[in-house]
Amino acid sequence: MRKPLGPPMAPVEIPSFLWFHPITVSSYDETTKDLTLFVKRMGAKDDEWSGQIIKTVQAVKSGVLEQKDVRVYVGGPHGNLQVQPTDVDHVVLCAGGIGVTPMAAILEDRVRRAGESQSQTTLIWTTRAPSEMKAFAYLFDAIAALPAEQKARFDVRVFVTSGKENTADVEASASAIVDVRSGRPDFDALVAECARKTVGHVGVYVCGPNAMSDAAENAAVANKCLVHRETFEF
Repeated sequence: MRKPLGPPMAPVEIPSFLWFHPITVSSYDETTKDLTLFVKRMGAKDDEWSGQIIKTVQAVKSGVLEQKDVRVYVGGPHGNLQVQPTDVDHVVLCAGGIGVTPMAAILEDRVRRAGESQSQTTLIWTTRAPSEMKAFAYLFDAIAALPAEQKARFDVRVFVTSGKENTADVEASASAIVDVRSGRPDFDALVAECARKTVGHVGVYVCGPNAMSDAAENAAVANKCLVHRETFEF
């Protein structure tokens, strides 16, 4: 199964009226109605779209620019999951780099619903920068705080591929429930393991670089899992 757009995506426009970009909603608080969006800086120059966002946020934080003077136009949400996590017995989230953002949204929802079912959740995240884990520490901490029976149904594995990982960064970013390893994941083996230990349906959700996504999707198909693949297109 395949669909260009997955979890709610918001085309955010800032600061140009001509620059529209689809951004995955990484977190949504139903109580406060707050949205969390993660934007990764692409390139080192401020004239890049992502650099303009960072520059604008820094200006607001420093008091150079007032928040009321920043206009952000948001439309959406767009797209939907082809495989609903509530319809499977094991949710396997395969992410590469910033592709973890839609997986984080699903993972957070799974944590909130941990007491509603006996289904399992596995996150397999490949990243070159261990420091990126810090941004999602709130999720890892939420899993660690679950009752033992519920916590046991979550498996979080992070693969650091740069070969230049800073041990201090890894230790500071990963809570006790995160299994951090060096190198690239073997999706054939990992997805097969998830399928083997699951009684019922396995849903594999994929987002990341093409080569990684192809490997995860092929492994899911080979193991007769349901698949949803997300791409950053709009």
